[in-house]
Amino acid sequence: MAAAMNFSSLRFDSNTIFSGPNNLGQSQLHSHIFLQNKQQLQRNFIDFKKFVVVCASTNTGSAVIQEKGVSDSDSGLSRIESLSQVSGVLGCQWGDEGKGKLVDILAKHFDIVARCQGGANAGHTIYNSEGKKFALHLVPSGILNEETICVIGNGVVVHLPGFFKEIDSLESNGVSCKGRILVSDRAQLLFDFHQEVDGLREAELAKSFIGTTRRGIGPCYSSKVIRNGIRVSDLRHMDTFPQKLDLLLSDAASRFKGFNYGPDMLRQEVELYKRFAERLEPYITDTVHFMNDAISQKRKILVEGGQATMLDIDFGTYPFVTSSSPSAGGICTGLGIAPRVVGDLVGVVKAYTTRVGSGPFPTEILGKDGLSLLALKAAISEDPSKALIAWSDSDSTPCKWDGITCDLTHQKVTSVSLSNKSLSGYIPSEVGALSFLTSLDLSYNYFSGPLPRHIATLLNLVHLDLSSNKFNGTLPESLSNLSQLTGTLNLSYNEFFGEIPASFGRLPVTVSLDLQHNNLSGKIPEVGSLMNQGPTAFSGNPYLWFGLELEDLLRASAYVVGKSRSGIVYKVVVGGGVKGGGSGVGGSMVVAVRRLSEEDTTWRFKEFETEMEAICRVQHCSIVRLRAYYYASDEKLLVSDFICNGSLYGALHGGPVNSLPPLSWVTRLRIAQETARGLLHIHECSPRKYIHGNIKSSKILLDNDLKPFISGFGLNRLVPGTSKLTNAAFGNQNINQIVASPKSSTLSSIMYMAPEARVAGSKLTQKCDVYSFGIVLLEMLTGRLPDGGPESDGKTLEGHVRKVFREERPLSEIIDPAILHEVRAKKQVVAAFHIALNCTELDPELRPRMRTVSNNLDCIKL
Repeated sequence: MAAAMNFSSLRFDSNTIFSGPNNLGQSQLHSHIFLQNKQQLQRNFIDFKKFVVVCASTNTGSAVIQEKGVSDSDSGLSRIESLSQVSGVLGCQWGDEGKGKLVDILAKHFDIVARCQGGANAGHTIYNSEGKKFALHLVPSGILNEETICVIGNGVVVHLPGFFKEIDSLESNGVSCKGRILVSDRAQLLFDFHQEVDGLREAELAKSFIGTTRRGIGPCYSSKVIRNGIRVSDLRHMDTFPQKLDLLLSDAASRFKGFNYGPDMLRQEVELYKRFAERLEPYITDTVHFMNDAISQKRKILVEGGQATMLDIDFGTYPFVTSSSPSAGGICTGLGIAPRVVGDLVGVVKAYTTRVGSGPFPTEILGKDGLSLLALKAAISEDPSKALIAWSDSDSTPCKWDGITCDLTHQKVTSVSLSNKSLSGYIPSEVGALSFLTSLDLSYNYFSGPLPRHIATLLNLVHLDLSSNKFNGTLPESLSNLSQLTGTLNLSYNEFFGEIPASFGRLPVTVSLDLQHNNLSGKIPEVGSLMNQGPTAFSGNPYLWFGLELEDLLRASAYVVGKSRSGIVYKVVVGGGVKGGGSGVGGSMVVAVRRLSEEDTTWRFKEFETEMEAICRVQHCSIVRLRAYYYASDEKLLVSDFICNGSLYGALHGGPVNSLPPLSWVTRLRIAQETARGLLHIHECSPRKYIHGNIKSSKILLDNDLKPFISGFGLNRLVPGTSKLTNAAFGNQNINQIVASPKSSTLSSIMYMAPEARVAGSKLTQKCDVYSFGIVLLEMLTGRLPDGGPESDGKTLEGHVRKVFREERPLSEIIDPAILHEVRAKKQVVAAFHIALNCTELDPELRPRMRTVSNNLDCIKL
């Protein structure tokens, strides 16, 4: 098995080999697994039983690739079924030979399909019986066969975000993964930063770059070899996980100057992997024991190779190789099985040669621009709309390709427009060679990974739109070299982190910059063209801040938008620009300023500062963010984002300033789900077990997209009385007597409060928040106020709904008439009602935690 493969013995009969149900002849053969051309065929068109290529079989005297032409269908099936108990499918070239297709076909003859090395590959493309296309990256290609167990062995590096995305995609298309995928507890974890470092390493090599797929596989194996990597089993020990991850990130930061690592990154990654650990637990297995036990039980095992033998780290075309051993020896080390049990190895080749990734290894003859675009196509792992299917190296020019515009005089590419094509992948460095490019639009796709620094070499670029993708890493300072970027630089709705480079101030003064909704942090540099951007250009970044002087607030236009026990809330309009005082591209900045009640004079500065810092740390996309605070003995101000569309209360019940149409059922469900996630974050983001203490519909604010934001968090600790009512105001009346009595100023608030919180001297708990959320949910479902309204026969809203359900009366009696016409799927609404009633149980011990509430709401699918 260790002998070298004799490629010279590979031969093909010139006669027809396939004669499947569609009478495919030799020309179709050159489009399939072994002699693969550019046309992809669906698996049900091929009668694979007629042809097998075998490599290094234990039944042969030497490790020679042989051709087995089988004239009879039954004999072909017999040959397949006679493959060894442990067989493997390996690529014999530089990748893209069609290994996944072959494994998919062979899987029904095996009990187990296992991956032994590599990481997320560029995509093993297979089809189900209905012709549905699947591009697999980490999951073995036997997953479509329902009887097959898929194993990810100890030699594989696992990127959990990609792994779960792949599982979600499979299950959403009817492919069951539960109990069918096993992940080795010894496998190494590949983090997002590995992908960023992969790109930084390629950038350092400049013209000598290797041409990796930039999926972080090499850096992850590097961490493994120097023994500071993190294994899957480490997720079972989250007490030591932060320290191990800190060591790993610190090492990367010391090695690469362009990699910015700080406490925020560590905290975010730890929180993310806490969730991953819980979800991954059912998949984690001692696969070494499992595989050897399966061998002893005579179960048949098919090993799926990643990459190909000519990319082997020891025996490939070094240094243009991968970081593992995709040849026969990798099967043993990557699965923990003995060499003597490995039998037949099936080698796969195609009629022409290409190399996975990019780099100085030439594969096609096409102009420089065309080759750069083919590198982009190769970097795209999923193209469900077939947007790039016509991009071919057989063309003499790329100027007729879809999405491409050229300067006809020079036949140079001037525009790449691939917006909203559902493309997944990364941007290869070769894109930087498009020297005439003036516009690059890849918005609304699923591109990921860091931005290659080579984009900064596109010196003629006027418009760059990469918004609404999954790009990550830090913003390259070199983007400031784009001196012609006078139009758009849109990087919004991605996952960039770190600080905004001050060098961005050197961008042209007319550039329209959009960095909103990323994970950027630090102060916005007040330099150059950055001063001309409006605040909306930076919104949605939880750790980003700007300079604002108290004098700016005092001089600004302001008017009262609300009054409560906690003080007066002003809408304050500060002059345009980052700091204020300029005209600004984005116009003026609007913030909400709460002047705390003068009744509270007990706060000392240190105590106040501690509370403010605690509130500032509670960051979530569904919580109004505290931007700044001011303390003086006679004045205390809180500055937060201004949410422009009023409150949920106004949207449901109307008001003098409400102009919204009735909220649809879809919108109400989304508001409930996102609010639940925000309240869950308040409850679980800190060991202090925070409580909101005053959840009600008027505290849930809506923006222009009707996205909810929980306001008022922390006020119950800052100002006495904001969430506590004594029973002295109501004597011995019960709640139904209060409802029947004339309206009082405190009635609307007490209706949201849990029964135990209405007792004088009682202590608020998280279960009080759960009760209040349940009332808000009932309010959204019924369109009624918490007192139940005139239709409730003097009962509270919660009591009236319980009575309707108990008496099994029609749902139409309680559901909001505004959504009754669109609620056809009654199960969804009934499920929401049950969640609300569970939240409003009188006994707090019977109420669920917010995590359960949030999960149950998320399970309601439209």
